[in-house]
This record gives sequence, structure tokens and C-alpha cells, in this order.
Amino acid sequence: MKIALVGNPNSGKTTLFNLLTHQNQKVGNWSGVTVEYKIGKYCGKLKQDKPREYSLQKSYESCNYCKRNNTIEIVDLPGVYSLNAITKDEKVTVNYLKDNKLDLIIQIIDSTVLERSLALTLQLLEQNIPIVLALNMQEELNRSGTVIDYKKMEQELGVSCVPIAARSGKGVHVLMEHVVKGILNDKEYKQPQFTAMGESPEQQAEYRHKYIAEKVRLFKTTAELKEHNFTEKIDKIILNKWLAFPVFAVVIWLMYFVSVQTVGHLFIGWLDRLFFDIIGENLRTWLINIGAASWVTSLTVDGIVAGVGSVLTFIPQILMLFIFISFLEGCGYMARVAIIMDRLFKKLGLSGKSFIPMIVGCGCSVPAIMSAKTVDGDQERGNTIILTPFIPCSAKLPIFALIAGALFPHNSFVAPSMYFLGILMVILGGLLLKLFNRRKRSTDMLLIELPHYRLPAVRNVSKEIWDKAKGFIIRAGVVIVPATIILWFLQSFNFSMQQANIENSMLAQIGKVISYIFIPLGFGNWESTIAFLSGTVAKETVVATFGVILGGDLSTQLPLLFTPQSAYAFMAFVLLFVPCVAAIAATRKEIGRKGMWLAIAFQSGVAYLTALIINQAGNLFAYYPTTAISIIAILVIALIFGLVTWHLIKNRKKVGGCSMNCGGCVKSKECGRAEQ
Repeated sequence: MKIALVGNPNSGKTTLFNLLTHQNQKVGNWSGVTVEYKIGKYCGKLKQDKPREYSLQKSYESCNYCKRNNTIEIVDLPGVYSLNAITKDEKVTVNYLKDNKLDLIIQIIDSTVLERSLALTLQLLEQNIPIVLALNMQEELNRSGTVIDYKKMEQELGVSCVPIAARSGKGVHVLMEHVVKGILNDKEYKQPQFTAMGESPEQQAEYRHKYIAEKVRLFKTTAELKEHNFTEKIDKIILNKWLAFPVFAVVIWLMYFVSVQTVGHLFIGWLDRLFFDIIGENLRTWLINIGAASWVTSLTVDGIVAGVGSVLTFIPQILMLFIFISFLEGCGYMARVAIIMDRLFKKLGLSGKSFIPMIVGCGCSVPAIMSAKTVDGDQERGNTIILTPFIPCSAKLPIFALIAGALFPHNSFVAPSMYFLGILMVILGGLLLKLFNRRKRSTDMLLIELPHYRLPAVRNVSKEIWDKAKGFIIRAGVVIVPATIILWFLQSFNFSMQQANIENSMLAQIGKVISYIFIPLGFGNWESTIAFLSGTVAKETVVATFGVILGGDLSTQLPLLFTPQSAYAFMAFVLLFVPCVAAIAATRKEIGRKGMWLAIAFQSGVAYLTALIINQAGNLFAYYPTTAISIIAILVIALIFGLVTWHLIKNRKKVGGCSMNCGGCVKSKECGRAEQ
């Protein structure tokens, strides 16, 4: 048996899917979160003593009830407003409904915007597939004062209507009892016949709109609301033309400040002592006492424990970052950020939807690149994929936290500035890539749901944080442990395969050959070069590499390798350089081999040039402040002169003294100031 979940974006489809299948697919308050359909198994074991309840099994194979009956498959389709597909994710839904035989469609409806959702209902009725309407968001509907007569609604539309609240699970048991019993008992759902009148899609859409307006008046009653509700009051500040960007900057600064330098930082000293003083030293003593070889002791303690411990020390900070991101996504703020950035991104020649992958990129670049499917147009989608890795992912946070704590311990703006630098380079990169675009401005329209502000469900946030943290720790085992073993071997032996001190090791020799490339950037030492190279596999290994090479307290060792200028340049270089191998593979999958190499070349060039400017400008300010100020003054004067010249050239056809502002004098009786 196959059931499809269909609905508008932000209607609660994926929340319901996770509840029914015990999965943890991405949930968000904007369109484009689900870009490919997801499949899960549902076990509908009904309790005989409580016929209105059902229990979900973690594994449907373990349920004897499902072994005796047909297994029910749940398919979560991307959100759509209409079956007239335009975007790629809309085409996924339409093609799936067309090419697959479905037993039933559950349409999830946001009850607070009933009319908009019912337009899709009428189109689904034309597909001649049985439908059950799950009217979600009951808590918000009750708060709004709106009342829906569900029995009357069923009579008018001819389909079953069940009120639910997917976030809390309320009413879901009634919905699934209704659906499961109907399918397993071969119940014939009465499928009403509906056909939109009109020859063109526009005429048909108008007919549906009028039909819905007439029907809704019969079963929906809306109470008078207060003049200004909570959401409207907040949006007057959040979406204000002048305050939107400052508020966004404050939110990002607060997110990084709390994650890196307050709550997260409280645990670093304790975890550092746990891994190095307690686990590391006790393990070293135990290995020596049992007579283990010296190389085994060194590999275990100085290699694996030092490398993995250096990364896991930052788990509290990463968890705090995940909590912030999940909360901002769940409460509805990130949907507003996408609206704020839409106008700016349009001017850059990017799609208004391009910022949505960049929101996802705060967690990981791989799903962010994959979510660029929602962007229409090959050029805009390719540019979005190239620029998205500039937004710092969670794997880069330990690097920023480590260097900011070691070289800028009292500056709370260093770590957050990496996020703002990423956005700045997205803007500048978008302007540069725009030069290669045939179209000067994107025509892709951003359609996004602005939900009411709400506290995100604790269950969803907890699952998301747990999955992200678990994924980070698993990467520490799968990627960092082998990397630390290789690093330990290379730093312990020379090319003659004899044990040597670290300065004469293979690792040092390799790093010294490559490090000359980074001398202009300020970090031309072999230690930071090797750390950067290891980050091409996974960014988490940068911190692990420093832990293996330097050992001991990194906060005291790193100032010996970096100046403040070169340290900031190193952070910027890691931020903007080519992402990890997994993200490169995702890039190739989305835009092909040629596009992948273009992305690598562009990201490498931007990273090197940015780090070069930061280091050289920083040195100039540090050692020659007067000269630096003079250069800035000259550049400002040159910029003003250039803008004035450009303005004069642009208006060179105008005749002096004419106030008609017609763009050039014309010989016309209407002008009154014909050219002499």
C-alpha cells in the first residue's frame, strides 16, 4: 500500500512524516526544505481496547500485525502550491503523482490559510486519486479565533476532513485510524468529481478560486482579531527597511558570542583536562606499565587521543551553534532572513531563492548544495552552488573557536566576523560572476511562506541537534582517527623509514616544500600548511592536525606560529577555500565536472586573494599606520572621483540648464526647449 503526503510548503508535511515513520527528515519554515521525495514505512497496529489509538513501531518487520497485512509505505513529496509545475521540486511532486500508482493521498493543510490550500485540493481531485484532508495547525487556528465546521466541510467538498496538530501529535491517531482502516478493509472512498472550467490555466485557476470562495463561506467563521497581533508587531522591526540588516547582524553576533565565548567556552577547560590530563596521561601510564612498545604509546596518546580530543573539546560550542540555528529555523526567523536577502540577491544576478541553501549551509555544505535544486535557471543555480560554501559550516567552527580563543581571547567580534565575511564574499562573488551572465538580473521569483512566530517543537529541535551532534562525533571516528594515524606516522618517521624528530620528519619536509606558497599570506610555516592540507578531506581535521603536531595546550602554541594578522588571514583562507571532499562530490553531481572545476578554481582564487589582502593590509596598519591611512584616503578620493565621472558620462547627452530630465534634448514642440 502506498500513501503520498502532499501539501503546500510549511504546512507540516515533513513533521507528520517523521512522526509516522520515526525518521528525522529536515523540517523548516520555508519552501524548498524537501527537494526530493522521502519514503518511509508505517506500522498501523490498532489497539483493540482503545480503538482510537495506535502505536508506531520503530521497525515494521517486528510487528506481527503488519506481517499479516500489507505494509503501508509513506511518501513525503516536496511542497507545492499548484500542480502546474515550474520549479524542479514542484516537478518532482507532479511527476511522482503521474507516474506512480497511489492508494491514497493525505493532503496536509495549514488551517490558518485554508483558502490557499484548497486550491491545491481541487487540482488533486482532478487526478482521480482518493484523498483525505489533514487540517494541521489546530493550535494556531484556535488562537486566531477562527472556527471550521469539519462535518459541513466534508459535505461541501465530498472528502474526509480530520483536524490534527502534527507538532504535538494531537489528532494524528484519529487520522491514521481513519486512513489505515479504510485501506486495509478495502473501504471505497467516495471520490467527488471536479473539473475546473476554462480553456487556459489562468481561467481554470480563476474558476477554482471562485468555487473555493463560495464553499468556504459555508463552513468557516472568522472572529474579529486584534488590530495588531504579535507577529505583525515583530515583523515591523524584523522586516523594517532600515532595521532588518542591523537586527540580523546582532542575531548572528549573539549566536557566535554565546556559542564560542560564553556558554560553550565554559566547558572547554574541563574537556581539555578530561582528554589530555585524565584520559591521555592515564592511558600513557597504563601502556607503559603493561610494557607496550614506545611507538604504540606515542601513536595512541600523542596521535589518536591528542587529535580526536582536540576536536571533541569543541563539542559544547558546536551544540550551542546547532541549538541557535534550529531555534531560528523553527521559530520562523530564517524565513524572514530569506525575504530580507531577496532584494539584495536579485541585484547580484542571483535567484531570490539562493539564500535558502546558505541557511542550510550553516549546518553542512553538502545538503546546502543539494538544496540548490529549488533555484530556477542553470546559471543562477550554478552560481548559488559555487558561492554557498562561503557560508561557514559547523565543521569550520572549531577552527574559528580555536584561533579566536588563542590569539583574540578578549575580542568577541572575531568569530562572528567570519560569518559576515562569508556573506560579504557571497555579495562580491555574485557581482563578479554576474559579469559572465547573459542576463543582468535574475527573473526567478521567491515564493516563501512567512509563518507566525512560534516556539519550535522541542521534539524536533532535540532530534535535529542529536543527529547533527552524532554525525559530528561519527565523523571524528571515521575521518579524524585515520587522519591522526597517518599524521602521526608522517611526523614520526623520515623518508628513510627511520624514527626522527618532528623537524626532520616526512611531514615537516612535505610542509616546507608547499609552505612557500603561503608566505605572502602570513602563514608560510609547515605546521599550518599541513593543517590546511588535511582540511581538504574534512575541515574538522585542521584542529586535529594542530593537536597532533603541536601537542599540549594549543592556546599557548598557536601564538608562536601566527601573528594576529596572519591568524585572521588563515581563518579567512579556510573559510573561503574549496570545501571538503563530500561537498566537492555534491557539487559535481549538481553542476557536472566542468562546473566543479570552475567552482574549485573560483573558490581557491577568492580565498588566496582575500587572505593576501587581509595579511598585507593588517601588517601595513600594524607597522605603518600613517601610510595605511593615507592609502585609504587616496582610495576614497579615487572612488568618489570615479563615481562622479561615471555619473557625468552617463548623462553626457543632457543639455545644460534644461530641467526636463528627458534623458537628452529632443527637437519636439512638446519640449519647448528644442536644440538650437
